[in-house]
Amino acid sequence: MFRSRSRRRAERDRLRRVLRLHSAISHGDPDTIAFVCNEIAGDRIYDSHGIHIGPGDTVIDGGGNFGIAAVYFASVCGAARVLTFEPVPPTFAALERNIAPHAACTGFHEGLWSHACEREMTHYPQAAAMSSLFADPERDRAYIESTMLAMGLAADEAADRARGFFAETQTFRCSFRSVSDVLRDEGIERVDLLKIDVEGAEREVLAGIHEDDWPRIRQIVLEAHDDAHLPELEGALRAHGMHTETAQDALMAETPMRLVYGVRP
Repeated sequence: MFRSRSRRRAERDRLRRVLRLHSAISHGDPDTIAFVCNEIAGDRIYDSHGIHIGPGDTVIDGGGNFGIAAVYFASVCGAARVLTFEPVPPTFAALERNIAPHAACTGFHEGLWSHACEREMTHYPQAAAMSSLFADPERDRAYIESTMLAMGLAADEAADRARGFFAETQTFRCSFRSVSDVLRDEGIERVDLLKIDVEGAEREVLAGIHEDDWPRIRQIVLEAHDDAHLPELEGALRAHGMHTETAQDALMAETPMRLVYGVRP
């Protein structure tokens, strides 16, 4: 009975967190907002596996999307400074509107990369979170379809909805900076969390951290998109003094997507 009460209390707390975050986000695709709010506030993917963000902390949010994670870091975790990067113009416009009420958040209309440059990026208007420098609509459709099947949708419905998400693409020429550029340009001495959710560009973002800047970074959470590169990504964090853990959401079991957590002891 005690365990049952504890479980119900935990479920209520989870629901309150999700609703609180969801109520703060009003711009962007509703399906994406609901899914990501559940991941971030419900599953707490950015404050688990030894990761902790608290009052006064500084966060660099690579792959800001609609600003959902940035709002969470500022309004729920109490971070004092959240720098969130989103290169795709229509997505950045939604991010700006969502973070506007939060003084801790600053949006940058650019992405993170190994060096300052401009590159062409593929945008999915119906699946903005999967817009990428390495877009492959057929592969990305398969990932979404498998996730929908894991959520319990019927096969026909999952296939139809997944096709719709990737029926249209747009191309934008976008600007990028390296993490070390950001540290220098924005006067950042310490990064309490570096979030890297950049749809396949994880290695390039890590390559943009100069050796003498690594000690400034206390924690990293990155989304890995390729099993072949996973050991390299984990190894890079460990080589720079971090303990690592890797986890996969059950909904992503049929995809190569993993979250890699790095914490400096």
